[in-house]
Order: sequence, then C-alpha cells, then structure tokens
Amino acid sequence: MGELCLLLHFTWQTVFPGQRVAQDKTFLRSWLAGSAVGVAVIAALVCYRQTVYSDDAINYFAKQTLLFGSFGQSGFYGIHVLLESLLTADYKMFMNLFISVPYLFTGRSINAFMVCYAITCFMPMWFALLMGAKYLAQQLPACHTALYYPLCMAVMVLWPMFLWPATHGMPDAFGLTFAAVIALLCADYRFETLPWPRLLAIFAATFALILTRRWYMFWILAFYAVYVLAVLVGAVRRKTLGSTLKHMLLFGVPSAVIIVGALLPTFKTILTTDYADIYGAYYGGGFGNNCLGQLRTQGLIWLVLCAAGLVWLLYCRSTRAQAIVAAAASLGAMVLFTRTQSLGDHQSLILAPFYLLMLFGLCAKLTQQKAKPGCAMLRRVFWPYFWWSTSATPCVCPVKTCRPWP
Repeated sequence: MGELCLLLHFTWQTVFPGQRVAQDKTFLRSWLAGSAVGVAVIAALVCYRQTVYSDDAINYFAKQTLLFGSFGQSGFYGIHVLLESLLTADYKMFMNLFISVPYLFTGRSINAFMVCYAITCFMPMWFALLMGAKYLAQQLPACHTALYYPLCMAVMVLWPMFLWPATHGMPDAFGLTFAAVIALLCADYRFETLPWPRLLAIFAATFALILTRRWYMFWILAFYAVYVLAVLVGAVRRKTLGSTLKHMLLFGVPSAVIIVGALLPTFKTILTTDYADIYGAYYGGGFGNNCLGQLRTQGLIWLVLCAAGLVWLLYCRSTRAQAIVAAAASLGAMVLFTRTQSLGDHQSLILAPFYLLMLFGLCAKLTQQKAKPGCAMLRRVFWPYFWWSTSATPCVCPVKTCRPWP
C-alpha cells in the first residue's frame, strides 16, 4: 500500500509541479467526502441483500481465503502460492495484497471482503481518477472547482458501471488507478528527454495494471499504440523524429523485455489458450453486438451526455489531442477484446477511461465560470437524469444478507 501511495504522490508532483495535495483543499475535501459516500453506498448495497455468489463473483474471495490459508500453514508456502498466482494465473492475487490488511481484522465474511476492497482499492482509484479530472480542468476554461470536483466524484461513486462489479465480489476497477497514472504521466510527455523517475513510474503502473486483470492488456496495447503514433506524428512536425524514436526504443524495448520475461508463464497461457472457444458459448460475440450491449447497459441518454462532453473536448483545442487519443485507444481495446470474448459487467471497465474523460468534460462545461445560457438548460437535464439513472441501477436487489456459493 505504501508503494501505491508513493506512486500516486509522485504522479501528483509530476503532473502538478509546485502544488501540494494539502494545498488544494477543495480537491481533498471532495475526494474524502465522495469516498465516504462511495464506501457507504457499496457497503449498504452489499449488506442489506441476500445473494448467492458464483463464477467471477466468488473468485477473489476464494483467492483471499486461499492466501490467508497458505500463510497460515507456512510463510514459505504462502510466498510460493502468492508468486505462482502472480506469475502464472489468470486470476492473480495482486489485488488481494491490498485487501489483506483491513480484511485481517474482520470476521472474514464475503461482505467484509467487499467493504475492505471498497476502502483499499476504490479510494485510491477515485483519487487517481480525480487527479485526471483536475488535469483536464486545467486545460479548459476556468470552472467552479467547488462544484466541479464534487460533481466528478458523484459521477464515479454512483455510476452503475462501477457499482455493479463492486457489489458482486469483483474489485476489478482497481486497475483504473494505474490506467489513470499512465494516462496522466503520458499526457504531456513527448520523449524529447529521458526523465527516468517518470519512466520508472510509467513502467511500474503498466506492470501493476497487467497484474490486476489479464484483459487490461487490451487497453495497454491499444493506448500505447495510439500514444506512440501521436508522439511520432508530433515529432515529425517538430523535426525531432530521430531523437524521439531513439528515446522511445531506449525505454520501450527494455521495458517490454522485462515485463514479458517476468510474466512469461502468463503470456504463454494467454498465447496458447483459445479464449474464443472457452467464452464463445457463454457470451454473445462480435463488435456490433458489444456496441449494442453498451447502449443497453449505459442507456441512450447517458451516452448522449457523454457525447456532449466529447464534442466539448474536441471543440477546445487544448484537449482535442487527448480526446482523440482516448477515443482511439478505447476503440482499439474494444476491437481487440471482442475478437475473443464479449464485454461483461466488469470487462467493460476497459472503456471507463474514455467514458470518464467525456463525463469530466461535460462536468467542466456545466460548471464553467462564464457559462453561456444554454448550459443552464443542460444542467436541468443532466442532474435529474443522473440521479434517476443511479437510483435505477439494476445492482440493487431487494433482499437482506449475502452468503458465498457453497
């Protein structure tokens, strides 16, 4: 956990030089208050209902039980089980390491497990994503941060796309912490020099994201492909292609060798497993079907609001490049992913960075200090729909306690 805090602190110092977290009291208050609401919402949804957990919903609870049981037998055996999971398994115990500390002092129930990861996995994620919102706001016309930050936190902590997996035993959204760090550290970096602390942070975040869930690799591949292309196009315009390409290779090749070498068993499993055959009978398939699936799960009005945010980001010259890179990366990730399986409730999180970018853009427009008259009408549409959509989320089940699959 200390390493994660250090990574987030370094990211803040790099992206917002000369600013301390404690100095931005509006940001800090919004994050703390929003996190308290988010944890309370997850705890309430988890603890008041009765649910039989199976399949993906029980995997990480079972991993936590196995981790504790292994270390209970012997420290060496526990380390063996942990390393075997991190290096070879599809479902790795990486997230369980962060959940373990508070979970150790609970009754070891699945309810306690989910509340613990709401604290240790979701709070850092909300912080990293709110940093992304802060960075975006600095690129746009001045907005009322006292309204902007709470609105961004409300979007995150009440979004059904986060709440559904969070309340069904899947802490997969934790990976967005590292996705946000990667995006922030790459946002204004063009490989003109080799700042090794920044590059080491990008490497660490990439490695951690792969350890979080296998399918985040689709986002990693798509994002870096689009990012590298954008940087090279910019280098051609600045006539610095040679030095830029050299710096890319000096960082990229060793990083790829280290990651592939360290996780070679994982990559062997990925390359030799026919995921299309495994998941083909369970899911529908194809890019088109998955687009329709997003329309059904997110809702037409919600997607229209996202599109409005995207239009605003494309309209503003300062955010146009970031919006194009994010859109292309999400499109690429979705194309790659849907060649083998379909986007389930938690796999859809690979699209969350793009959704949130659009929603943060809309929030910035709604809270703009010199807003045009049309923004008042947009606010009247946005707020009622936002509260209606979050209160109508299907992850609310009218029963009372939960128990694991026997």
